[in-house]
Amino acid sequence: MFLLVDEAKIKPTVAFSGGILSDMAVNNSECKATNVLCVMAKCLHGEPSVMISVTPVHKMTAMVQFNEVKKAATLVEKSGGTVLGSITDNHKVNQLYVNVSAKGQDIRLKDPHRAVQDSSSTSLDVYATHFEQADSGHGKTRVQCLTHNTKKALVARAEALFTAFITEHNFPLAVADHAGELFRKMFPDSAIAKKYRCARTKTRGLVGVLAKEGKQETVDVLKDGRPFSLSTDGSNDKGGEQLYPVLVRYHDNQKVVTDVLSITTTEGYSTGEEIFLALDRELQASGLDWGSCISFGSDNASGC
Repeated sequence: MFLLVDEAKIKPTVAFSGGILSDMAVNNSECKATNVLCVMAKCLHGEPSVMISVTPVHKMTAMVQFNEVKKAATLVEKSGGTVLGSITDNHKVNQLYVNVSAKGQDIRLKDPHRAVQDSSSTSLDVYATHFEQADSGHGKTRVQCLTHNTKKALVARAEALFTAFITEHNFPLAVADHAGELFRKMFPDSAIAKKYRCARTKTRGLVGVLAKEGKQETVDVLKDGRPFSLSTDGSNDKGGEQLYPVLVRYHDNQKVVTDVLSITTTEGYSTGEEIFLALDRELQASGLDWGSCISFGSDNASGC
């Protein structure tokens, strides 16, 4: 172990482990059979990352890697820095390194994949921070502790948003087959675009999930007893099965909202009784009361 930092000029604040650098081991004729661990330190206030140590290790087990990171952390502390955590490509190492010291307090992390990142960075971690803060309402801090799941949630959020866009504008699901490649060309510097993977099969599944979520949001609003109107129209009068989209209209947040509650079906002839029974099933399944329905819209007398 050796320190490559001028202790008088740079005070490392966050210790990082770059994990196993296999390319370095392959290109080095003296250590073809070894793995190389590169421990990094990142400083706050805009300073670049600096290398603390490079240690060739013959058997890079989780415990060995953890011990090397711990040694580097000790050097960081001796140089006047504060070790806030460890980022590695080995989750077992992260499970061992769960004690984080921040602002003089010891924090026990519940998530073994938790990492520490400088908030001045432009990496995906920072985007995840902003996303996490927007949901939680907390103010921005200088150093954020993020979970691996939060970064995954950002990509999933992007996939869900574009799926909603496809659905809203009635585009064919085949459009999704080309979206990921297009986004990577349009936004080559985006870490989210690089991870975007949502073709038509996944999009089809997301549409089903979004439909359930959207319906539940509407039901939750209407369950408070507020009045609503109901309307429907059959797909056709022939064939063994007819589709009946059920629309609800209500007042919410100073505006009139029209939502699709569900798309139900009837079999046989679409008599007034059949239409009513289909609507009644949907309202009962959603937990809504007919007493709150103040009007009904239909395109024929049978439905009324």
